Amino acid sequence: MKKIFIANIAAFFLCSSVVEAAEHYSYRVAFMPDIHFHDVYGQFQDGAFHGLKNSKSGQNAMIRTMYAQLTSTRLFNENYFALRAALDAAGKKGIKLIALPGDFSDDGQPVHIRGLVKLLEEYQQKYGMRFFATPGNHDPNRPFDLPGGEEDFLGAGGKTQRIFSAGAHECKGYRGKTAVIATGAELPTICSEEMVSSGYQYIMKMMSPFGMNPQPNDIYWETPYSTYDEKSYSYAKAQQASDFHQRQYEICVQGTGGKYRQPGYGPVSRWRTVVISLNPFRGSG
Repeated sequence: MKKIFIANIAAFFLCSSVVEAAEHYSYRVAFMPDIHFHDVYGQFQDGAFHGLKNSKSGQNAMIRTMYAQLTSTRLFNENYFALRAALDAAGKKGIKLIALPGDFSDDGQPVHIRGLVKLLEEYQQKYGMRFFATPGNHDPNRPFDLPGGEEDFLGAGGKTQRIFSAGAHECKGYRGKTAVIATGAELPTICSEEMVSSGYQYIMKMMSPFGMNPQPNDIYWETPYSTYDEKSYSYAKAQQASDFHQRQYEICVQGTGGKYRQPGYGPVSRWRTVVISLNPFRGSG
């Protein structure tokens, strides 16, 4: 019997410690979707690529070519600065709750996810913000890690630098931690696992503090698979429900569960609808 594991990492937050549970309250939320964060100042942990040194700041910049942006439906290099500007604007207005509803990354590459985590932690400290991230089709774009990469980083001498991970056609035969492969292009292709398109488990782990998992001061937190309600809620129950293996279900070719379910198979869940609300009182669903 064939089966497919689908991980659902959406979490729904009906309130947070930032909003006081009172009869009368006011709050403001900033929604920042599709930021497609590209860490301009990101660093490859394996040292495979260092980017280009900015002559003014002295920092190494890891950017994409202008042609890459002109031929794409989105920008890459500017998003880093646009996100900072948006967060500063929200912070100055006293907005503490920031929703990142989908595509907070551009295919979940580790180098960019680490950079996003670092930036969000910075703004938590700077303005006391709380972030709530939900995945889009770019973070991740598949349940499991997949070969990934880009062919249009800006490399030495203004030439195009190709960077891919193991399993990509451009890095065929590459199995080690890093490699440089001559392909006839302007610059040799760099192979690095920093370009992997990460799956659910890595994204959940890295984005855990930003809504993916419950925090001790949350008043209420749930996923489509949790079984408690507001009366029986506890942080311990939320922690248990947030475990990766509790947030996936199986789709079998012959059907879900029932007589087709074999010993050792994981949970089979029925969909249920949850009304998303930041109201301190539970929504209906």
